[in-house]
Amino acid sequence: MSDFDKGPTRAEKIEARKKALRAALDDNEGAVHEKINKENQQAEEQLNQNIAKVKSYAELQKQNFSLEEQEFARRVLARRSLLAFILRFEPLYQAGWVHKLICEELENFFDDCKAGKSPRLMLFMPPRGGKSLIASHYFPAWALGHRPDFEFISTSYSSQLAETFSRKARGLLKDPSYHAVFKTRLDESTQAVGQWLTTKKGGYVAAGVGGGITGKGAHCLIIDDPVRNQEDADSYTVREMQKGWYESTAYTRLAPGGGVLIIQTRWHLDDLSGWLEDKSDNGSGDKFKVIRFPAVATEDEQFRKEGEALHPDRYDLTALERIKQAVGPRTWASLYQQNPVPDDGVYFKKPTFHWYDSLPDASTLRFYSSWDLAIGVKEVNDYTVGVIWAVDPNENVYIVNYHRGHFPADEIIERVITSALEHKCQVVTIEKGQILMSLGPALNKSIQDRKAYSFVIHPMGTRGQDKMLRARSIQARMMQGRVYFPKNFEGSAVHTEMLQFPSAKHDDFVDAMAYIGLFLEEAAPGTVPVEPKKLSWRDKLPSIMSGSRATSSMAS
Repeated sequence: MSDFDKGPTRAEKIEARKKALRAALDDNEGAVHEKINKENQQAEEQLNQNIAKVKSYAELQKQNFSLEEQEFARRVLARRSLLAFILRFEPLYQAGWVHKLICEELENFFDDCKAGKSPRLMLFMPPRGGKSLIASHYFPAWALGHRPDFEFISTSYSSQLAETFSRKARGLLKDPSYHAVFKTRLDESTQAVGQWLTTKKGGYVAAGVGGGITGKGAHCLIIDDPVRNQEDADSYTVREMQKGWYESTAYTRLAPGGGVLIIQTRWHLDDLSGWLEDKSDNGSGDKFKVIRFPAVATEDEQFRKEGEALHPDRYDLTALERIKQAVGPRTWASLYQQNPVPDDGVYFKKPTFHWYDSLPDASTLRFYSSWDLAIGVKEVNDYTVGVIWAVDPNENVYIVNYHRGHFPADEIIERVITSALEHKCQVVTIEKGQILMSLGPALNKSIQDRKAYSFVIHPMGTRGQDKMLRARSIQARMMQGRVYFPKNFEGSAVHTEMLQFPSAKHDDFVDAMAYIGLFLEEAAPGTVPVEPKKLSWRDKLPSIMSGSRATSSMAS
């Protein structure tokens, strides 16, 4: 027999055994998965009649099931119910009515996503209430169990927090207990915490609000706590950045029929949720379903009475009252009651507003106007605001009238001059800055053309970017009871703006009011720094004829 007739070499035999072993392992793994799936099918068939009435773990305990039957039932319940799915992994989880309701809302939201109905849902809840655990941790994993081809984008105020949610959701998909409930599996080649996929090409992307998600898709877009802190909430720049990111980046990632879920604590009237809610209400944006969960009920609700705690097993009324005293009225109203402005106001309190029916005798008053300028006639622009005000001999301030609107430059100039002439203002204060510089030449020319020399233009410094510090002087005068508003001012848009400051969507009227306080600080008590009126030759003629010299108004 020749060498060519010899059998396989030792190395070839070893390799063949390896291949056979790998094939056997693959077959065994497939058999295990097939067995689990078969057990699940058998469980549903076997327990279909018995479990049809079982809606929760609590009801399950009442049934006379064997341990094996109970496990089968838990699997079925975990597939049916998000809350049962959570309890499968966290059996000691203390779920209150609020958590059950959130789970039901998310189940309905997911059904609408599957049906391509483009659902929009906002849930507002106090800190440490368990909202992120449900919405960003368990909900995506549960939903991917049903639709492993779905894509999730989950965002938060920082990429680190979003990746924490991602890591927890990914961990569930690796858990054998999850495998006993769902067929969904991770794609082993893409398991990075920032982005991971299932074997059906669905998956999860984690990103910070404002971060890049271009190129990614979303059947479900989750925005969980987009605001980091009060400083960011009060920053106009940060708020506008988040709105721009939502419109130009996040929203454009939605798949046809995809849903948007926003779950957060409220911080500001004009935060992302407040802005979207306004657009929803006025018809200029998507229609959102909005559900608020105040820490303490402000009225009778379906599951609690007015004055009752949201989840007393975690925070009872005593604990909530202690929190309220510690955090102050603004934080309590916004973060805990989901109402960014307390009813009595924040910076300007309702009791500090004093009213008048009619002005004192005009001959006893000195009149002025203060302007906060903005260029632009679009609704998105800031308002131009001018406040006409007067001071009596006791230094009490009376708000006489105001202008507020989106005016073009020529109309601003017209209103500044006309209002000053009509009310015989001595001084017109205008915020010093680029707008005054750009309007200055046209304003001066118009004053000359109209020979409006009865008042002085007084540029006002802003004293930095801190608007609350800028308004401190007028706030103090109001607290002293020395600022009076006309009775018809009560309940107006600008009254509301002052009560909502610094959480108001606009603060232009407050800025104009702030310049009143700053101007009065500059003036000596009982006097106003008015430049002397320049005398014409007609004014000087009587003095010349009598041989005396004219004196300025400041010399008397």
